[in-house]
Formats: sequence, C-alpha cells, structure tokens
Amino acid sequence: MAIPTAAVTVFDTNSQDRITDDIVAEPSDGPNGAYAFVDNDTDELVVDLTASNDEVEGDGVSPDALTGVSDVFTLTYEGDEYAEVWLEDDTDDVTFYDGAGNSIEGQANNVTLHQNQTVHVGFSVDTRDLETIDPIIDSIEINARVPDDDGDGGGGGGGGGAPSPGQPAPPDPAPPDPTVIVQTPADDVRNVQVLNAQGGTAVTVDLEELRIGPHVTLDRTDVTMVDDRNAIYSIDASQKGPKFEPLDTLPAQAGAEPIGSYKIEDPPAADAVKSVEYGFSVDRNYLENEEIEPDEVTLYRYDDDKGTWTTLETKVLETSDDRVAYTATIDRFSLYAVGVDTAAITVTDATVEPDTVSIDENVTVTGMIANDGQDEGEYDAVLTVDGEVVDRQTVTVPAGKSVEVSFERSFDEAGEYDLGIGTVPAGTVTVEAAEEPKEPIEEPGGFGVTETGLVLVLLALALTALWFVRRRLDDESPFDRR
Repeated sequence: MAIPTAAVTVFDTNSQDRITDDIVAEPSDGPNGAYAFVDNDTDELVVDLTASNDEVEGDGVSPDALTGVSDVFTLTYEGDEYAEVWLEDDTDDVTFYDGAGNSIEGQANNVTLHQNQTVHVGFSVDTRDLETIDPIIDSIEINARVPDDDGDGGGGGGGGGAPSPGQPAPPDPAPPDPTVIVQTPADDVRNVQVLNAQGGTAVTVDLEELRIGPHVTLDRTDVTMVDDRNAIYSIDASQKGPKFEPLDTLPAQAGAEPIGSYKIEDPPAADAVKSVEYGFSVDRNYLENEEIEPDEVTLYRYDDDKGTWTTLETKVLETSDDRVAYTATIDRFSLYAVGVDTAAITVTDATVEPDTVSIDENVTVTGMIANDGQDEGEYDAVLTVDGEVVDRQTVTVPAGKSVEVSFERSFDEAGEYDLGIGTVPAGTVTVEAAEEPKEPIEEPGGFGVTETGLVLVLLALALTALWFVRRRLDDESPFDRR
C-alpha cells in the first residue's frame, strides 16, 4: 500500500515535505518511520507498507486483517503563532490518528500546533472486506489553517480563517469514535489497540477466535475504561513459560481442570479499567463426549499478589450446533483459565492404633479422604509401610464431602514400622517379640524327684523289715520267751 500525500515543495535534504511555509511533514524518528519517505521523483511524502519498501521487513499489509501502525510520520509547526492541522482521504478503510490515538481526520478532529510543536501520525488499515489491497488509497490531503496578517487565516491545503483576538474559541469538537486495531503476530497472540475509548462506554474487540485451548476459543473482549483514553494490551495464549505455571494449582484450589488459558500482557493500569467482559466458546462435541454439562464450565482469574484463583460468574450466552458460548466480566486484566468441574481429592488425616503390639497382633490405620472439588470422584487409597504400598482400597467421595477409610495390618517380626495412607503419615508402630518360657529354679538342699523316690524306697524297706520282726515275735510261744 503506497499512500502519497498532496505535497508541495521538498527541501534539499529529501527528508521533509513542506505543506505550507510553516508546516513540515517528515518521516518519524521511531522504528515505524521506515515506512515513510520523500520520493525524489514526485517530491511527495510517501507511506509504503508494501514488500517493495527495502527499509522494512515483511510482505506488507496482511489481507483480511485490521492492522495498526503508530508514529509513521510527523507534522511540525514552525511558525510564530499556531496552526490547526488535519488529514483527509478518499477511503473509509484507513484511519489516521495522533500519538494519543485520537483521530485527526476531518476539520472537526483537527489538532492545534503551537510554535515548534509536533504531532506524530499513525494509522490503521482494515482489509477484512476488501477484494484487493493494492492500492487501498490513492492520496491523502494534509490540511493546515494558520492565521495571516489580517487574522483571516489561510494556508496550504485547508484555507479558512482563524478566530480574531477577543473572539470566543470554537466549541470543542465531538469526541471521535473509538478505533480498534488487532494484530496477529502469531497464531496464539493478539496485540490490541483500542484508540479513543470513551469513559464508561464499552468497546468490543473481535479477537477472531483466538484459540486458548484444544477445544476453547477466546472470541472477543468488551473493554470499558474509567475515562477517555486508549487501551493497549496483548493477549498471550501460548501456555508457555513461568507465567502459566499457576495453572497447575487450579485443580487443588478451585476443583477445576483447566481446558484453556490466556494471559493479558502490558495491560492498562488497574484503576483505569472499569470492566472487561470476556466472550469465549467451547466445542459442543467435546463437552458431550466428556459428559460435561454446559454449566460445569467456568472462567477463573489468578491473583498474582495472593497466589490464588478466583471464580468468576460465568454465564452460558448461547448454544449452537457446534459451540457453546459463554461470557464473564471482571474489572481488571490478569491470567485467566477456563476450567471444567472436577474432583479434588486428598487425604486430610491418618492415624494408627495401637502403637505397640506383639508379633501377629493387628493394628488399625484410619484415614479421612476429602473432596474439595466440584464433582464426585474416585480415590485409590493406599496403605504404606516404610514407604512401600502393602494394601489399597478404592473409595467414592462426593463433591464437598469426606469419607473414612481403614486398614488392618499385622507383623511377623519385631521392630518399628512407619505407616501411612498415601503420602500422609499415620504414625510409628512398635512390634515386640513374645516372652520365652521360664526354667524351674533348683534350690540348694532341696529334694528332687530322685531324692524323694529313694526316701520312699527306704521307708518301704523299713516297714517291710518291721513287719517281719513283728510276725516272728507273734509266732514264738510265750513259753519260749521265758
């Protein structure tokens, strides 16, 4: 796209185009000044975004896109009083604006320059509805109204009179309409410029279905600023780098599994933003295949200061054959995640009783399993002994509830054992060996079995001998004893 101006005299340096005796147009000193130059053959200031411009890289303006280029050339007033400057062109597909993003097209949107004051000019190009983009515009007219000696004005291009001293200044022109510029430097990035945003009025930014997840697109943002100003920011949906690491904490903190995310980079100050409404949509087939109800999809915002996720009120906007559209509103920019309800199950406590047992005596290990998520889920509870899994149970935990699980365990060797459920320790158990049977103690001078038997034998012999003696005495005659 080449946009020559209605230029007049050119200085010998071939770097300036003098519109009037007091107004000078020249390429900007910034990086985008490479798009502008003064043509030696035509003595005109030319803005060239085509591939033929050797001073810049790329292939020119992208087709079917809204492209913005700031600070391309400057207009400087070198007179002693002031000048009103504005631009006019022959197309609605190009919009010129100053360094603050305010339109300078048409006399109603003129900018007043005082002595040695400069305005930096940029523009946006909308090629979305064009069949061809070469050329988009044949020429622009730079107009300047400056006072003459009689106070009636004059000047190159614009003409007209300036107010005489003592006359009231003309009323302020109506605020220009907002200009929205969206650039796509990569498939997962959008650079957004909302120029001339009016305080309290929402400006819709079409993001052309920025993919923020395999099944999710961010379709638009509606930005409302506190006062009249520009809103310039970038949207990164690459899910790469440390800025996306907080996504790992979403399931535990919010009970949701992220299916898409994006980060707003270089946003306006938080106190300058009144509200931001995000419009996103999810593939309907994905929801149905995963048995996810539409109202189980929520947008979450990450708070960098607190390190926590906040649930945003998310509404189903509409449902079509292939998409389910949602909307959510917040008053600032941040890191965002689209999440679906899921279970968030953890072991919250574990105990063991008793803590001292004998070999083959059971202990009972008890744990509490909590689900802080938004959906019911199953949990594989494992019993560990010294870090090794020795038993397991599968339990179902309703959303927002806790269930108890218990294990019985015994040990065949003495020692100390550390028990737990999952990674949560339950305690240490001491297993004691069984007591050995005690040997009978032999007392000095006592009778054992042998001694007792011998005594009994001797006693029996004595009694037998006594019996024979008595029998013999009974058998003798009394006369014999005489």
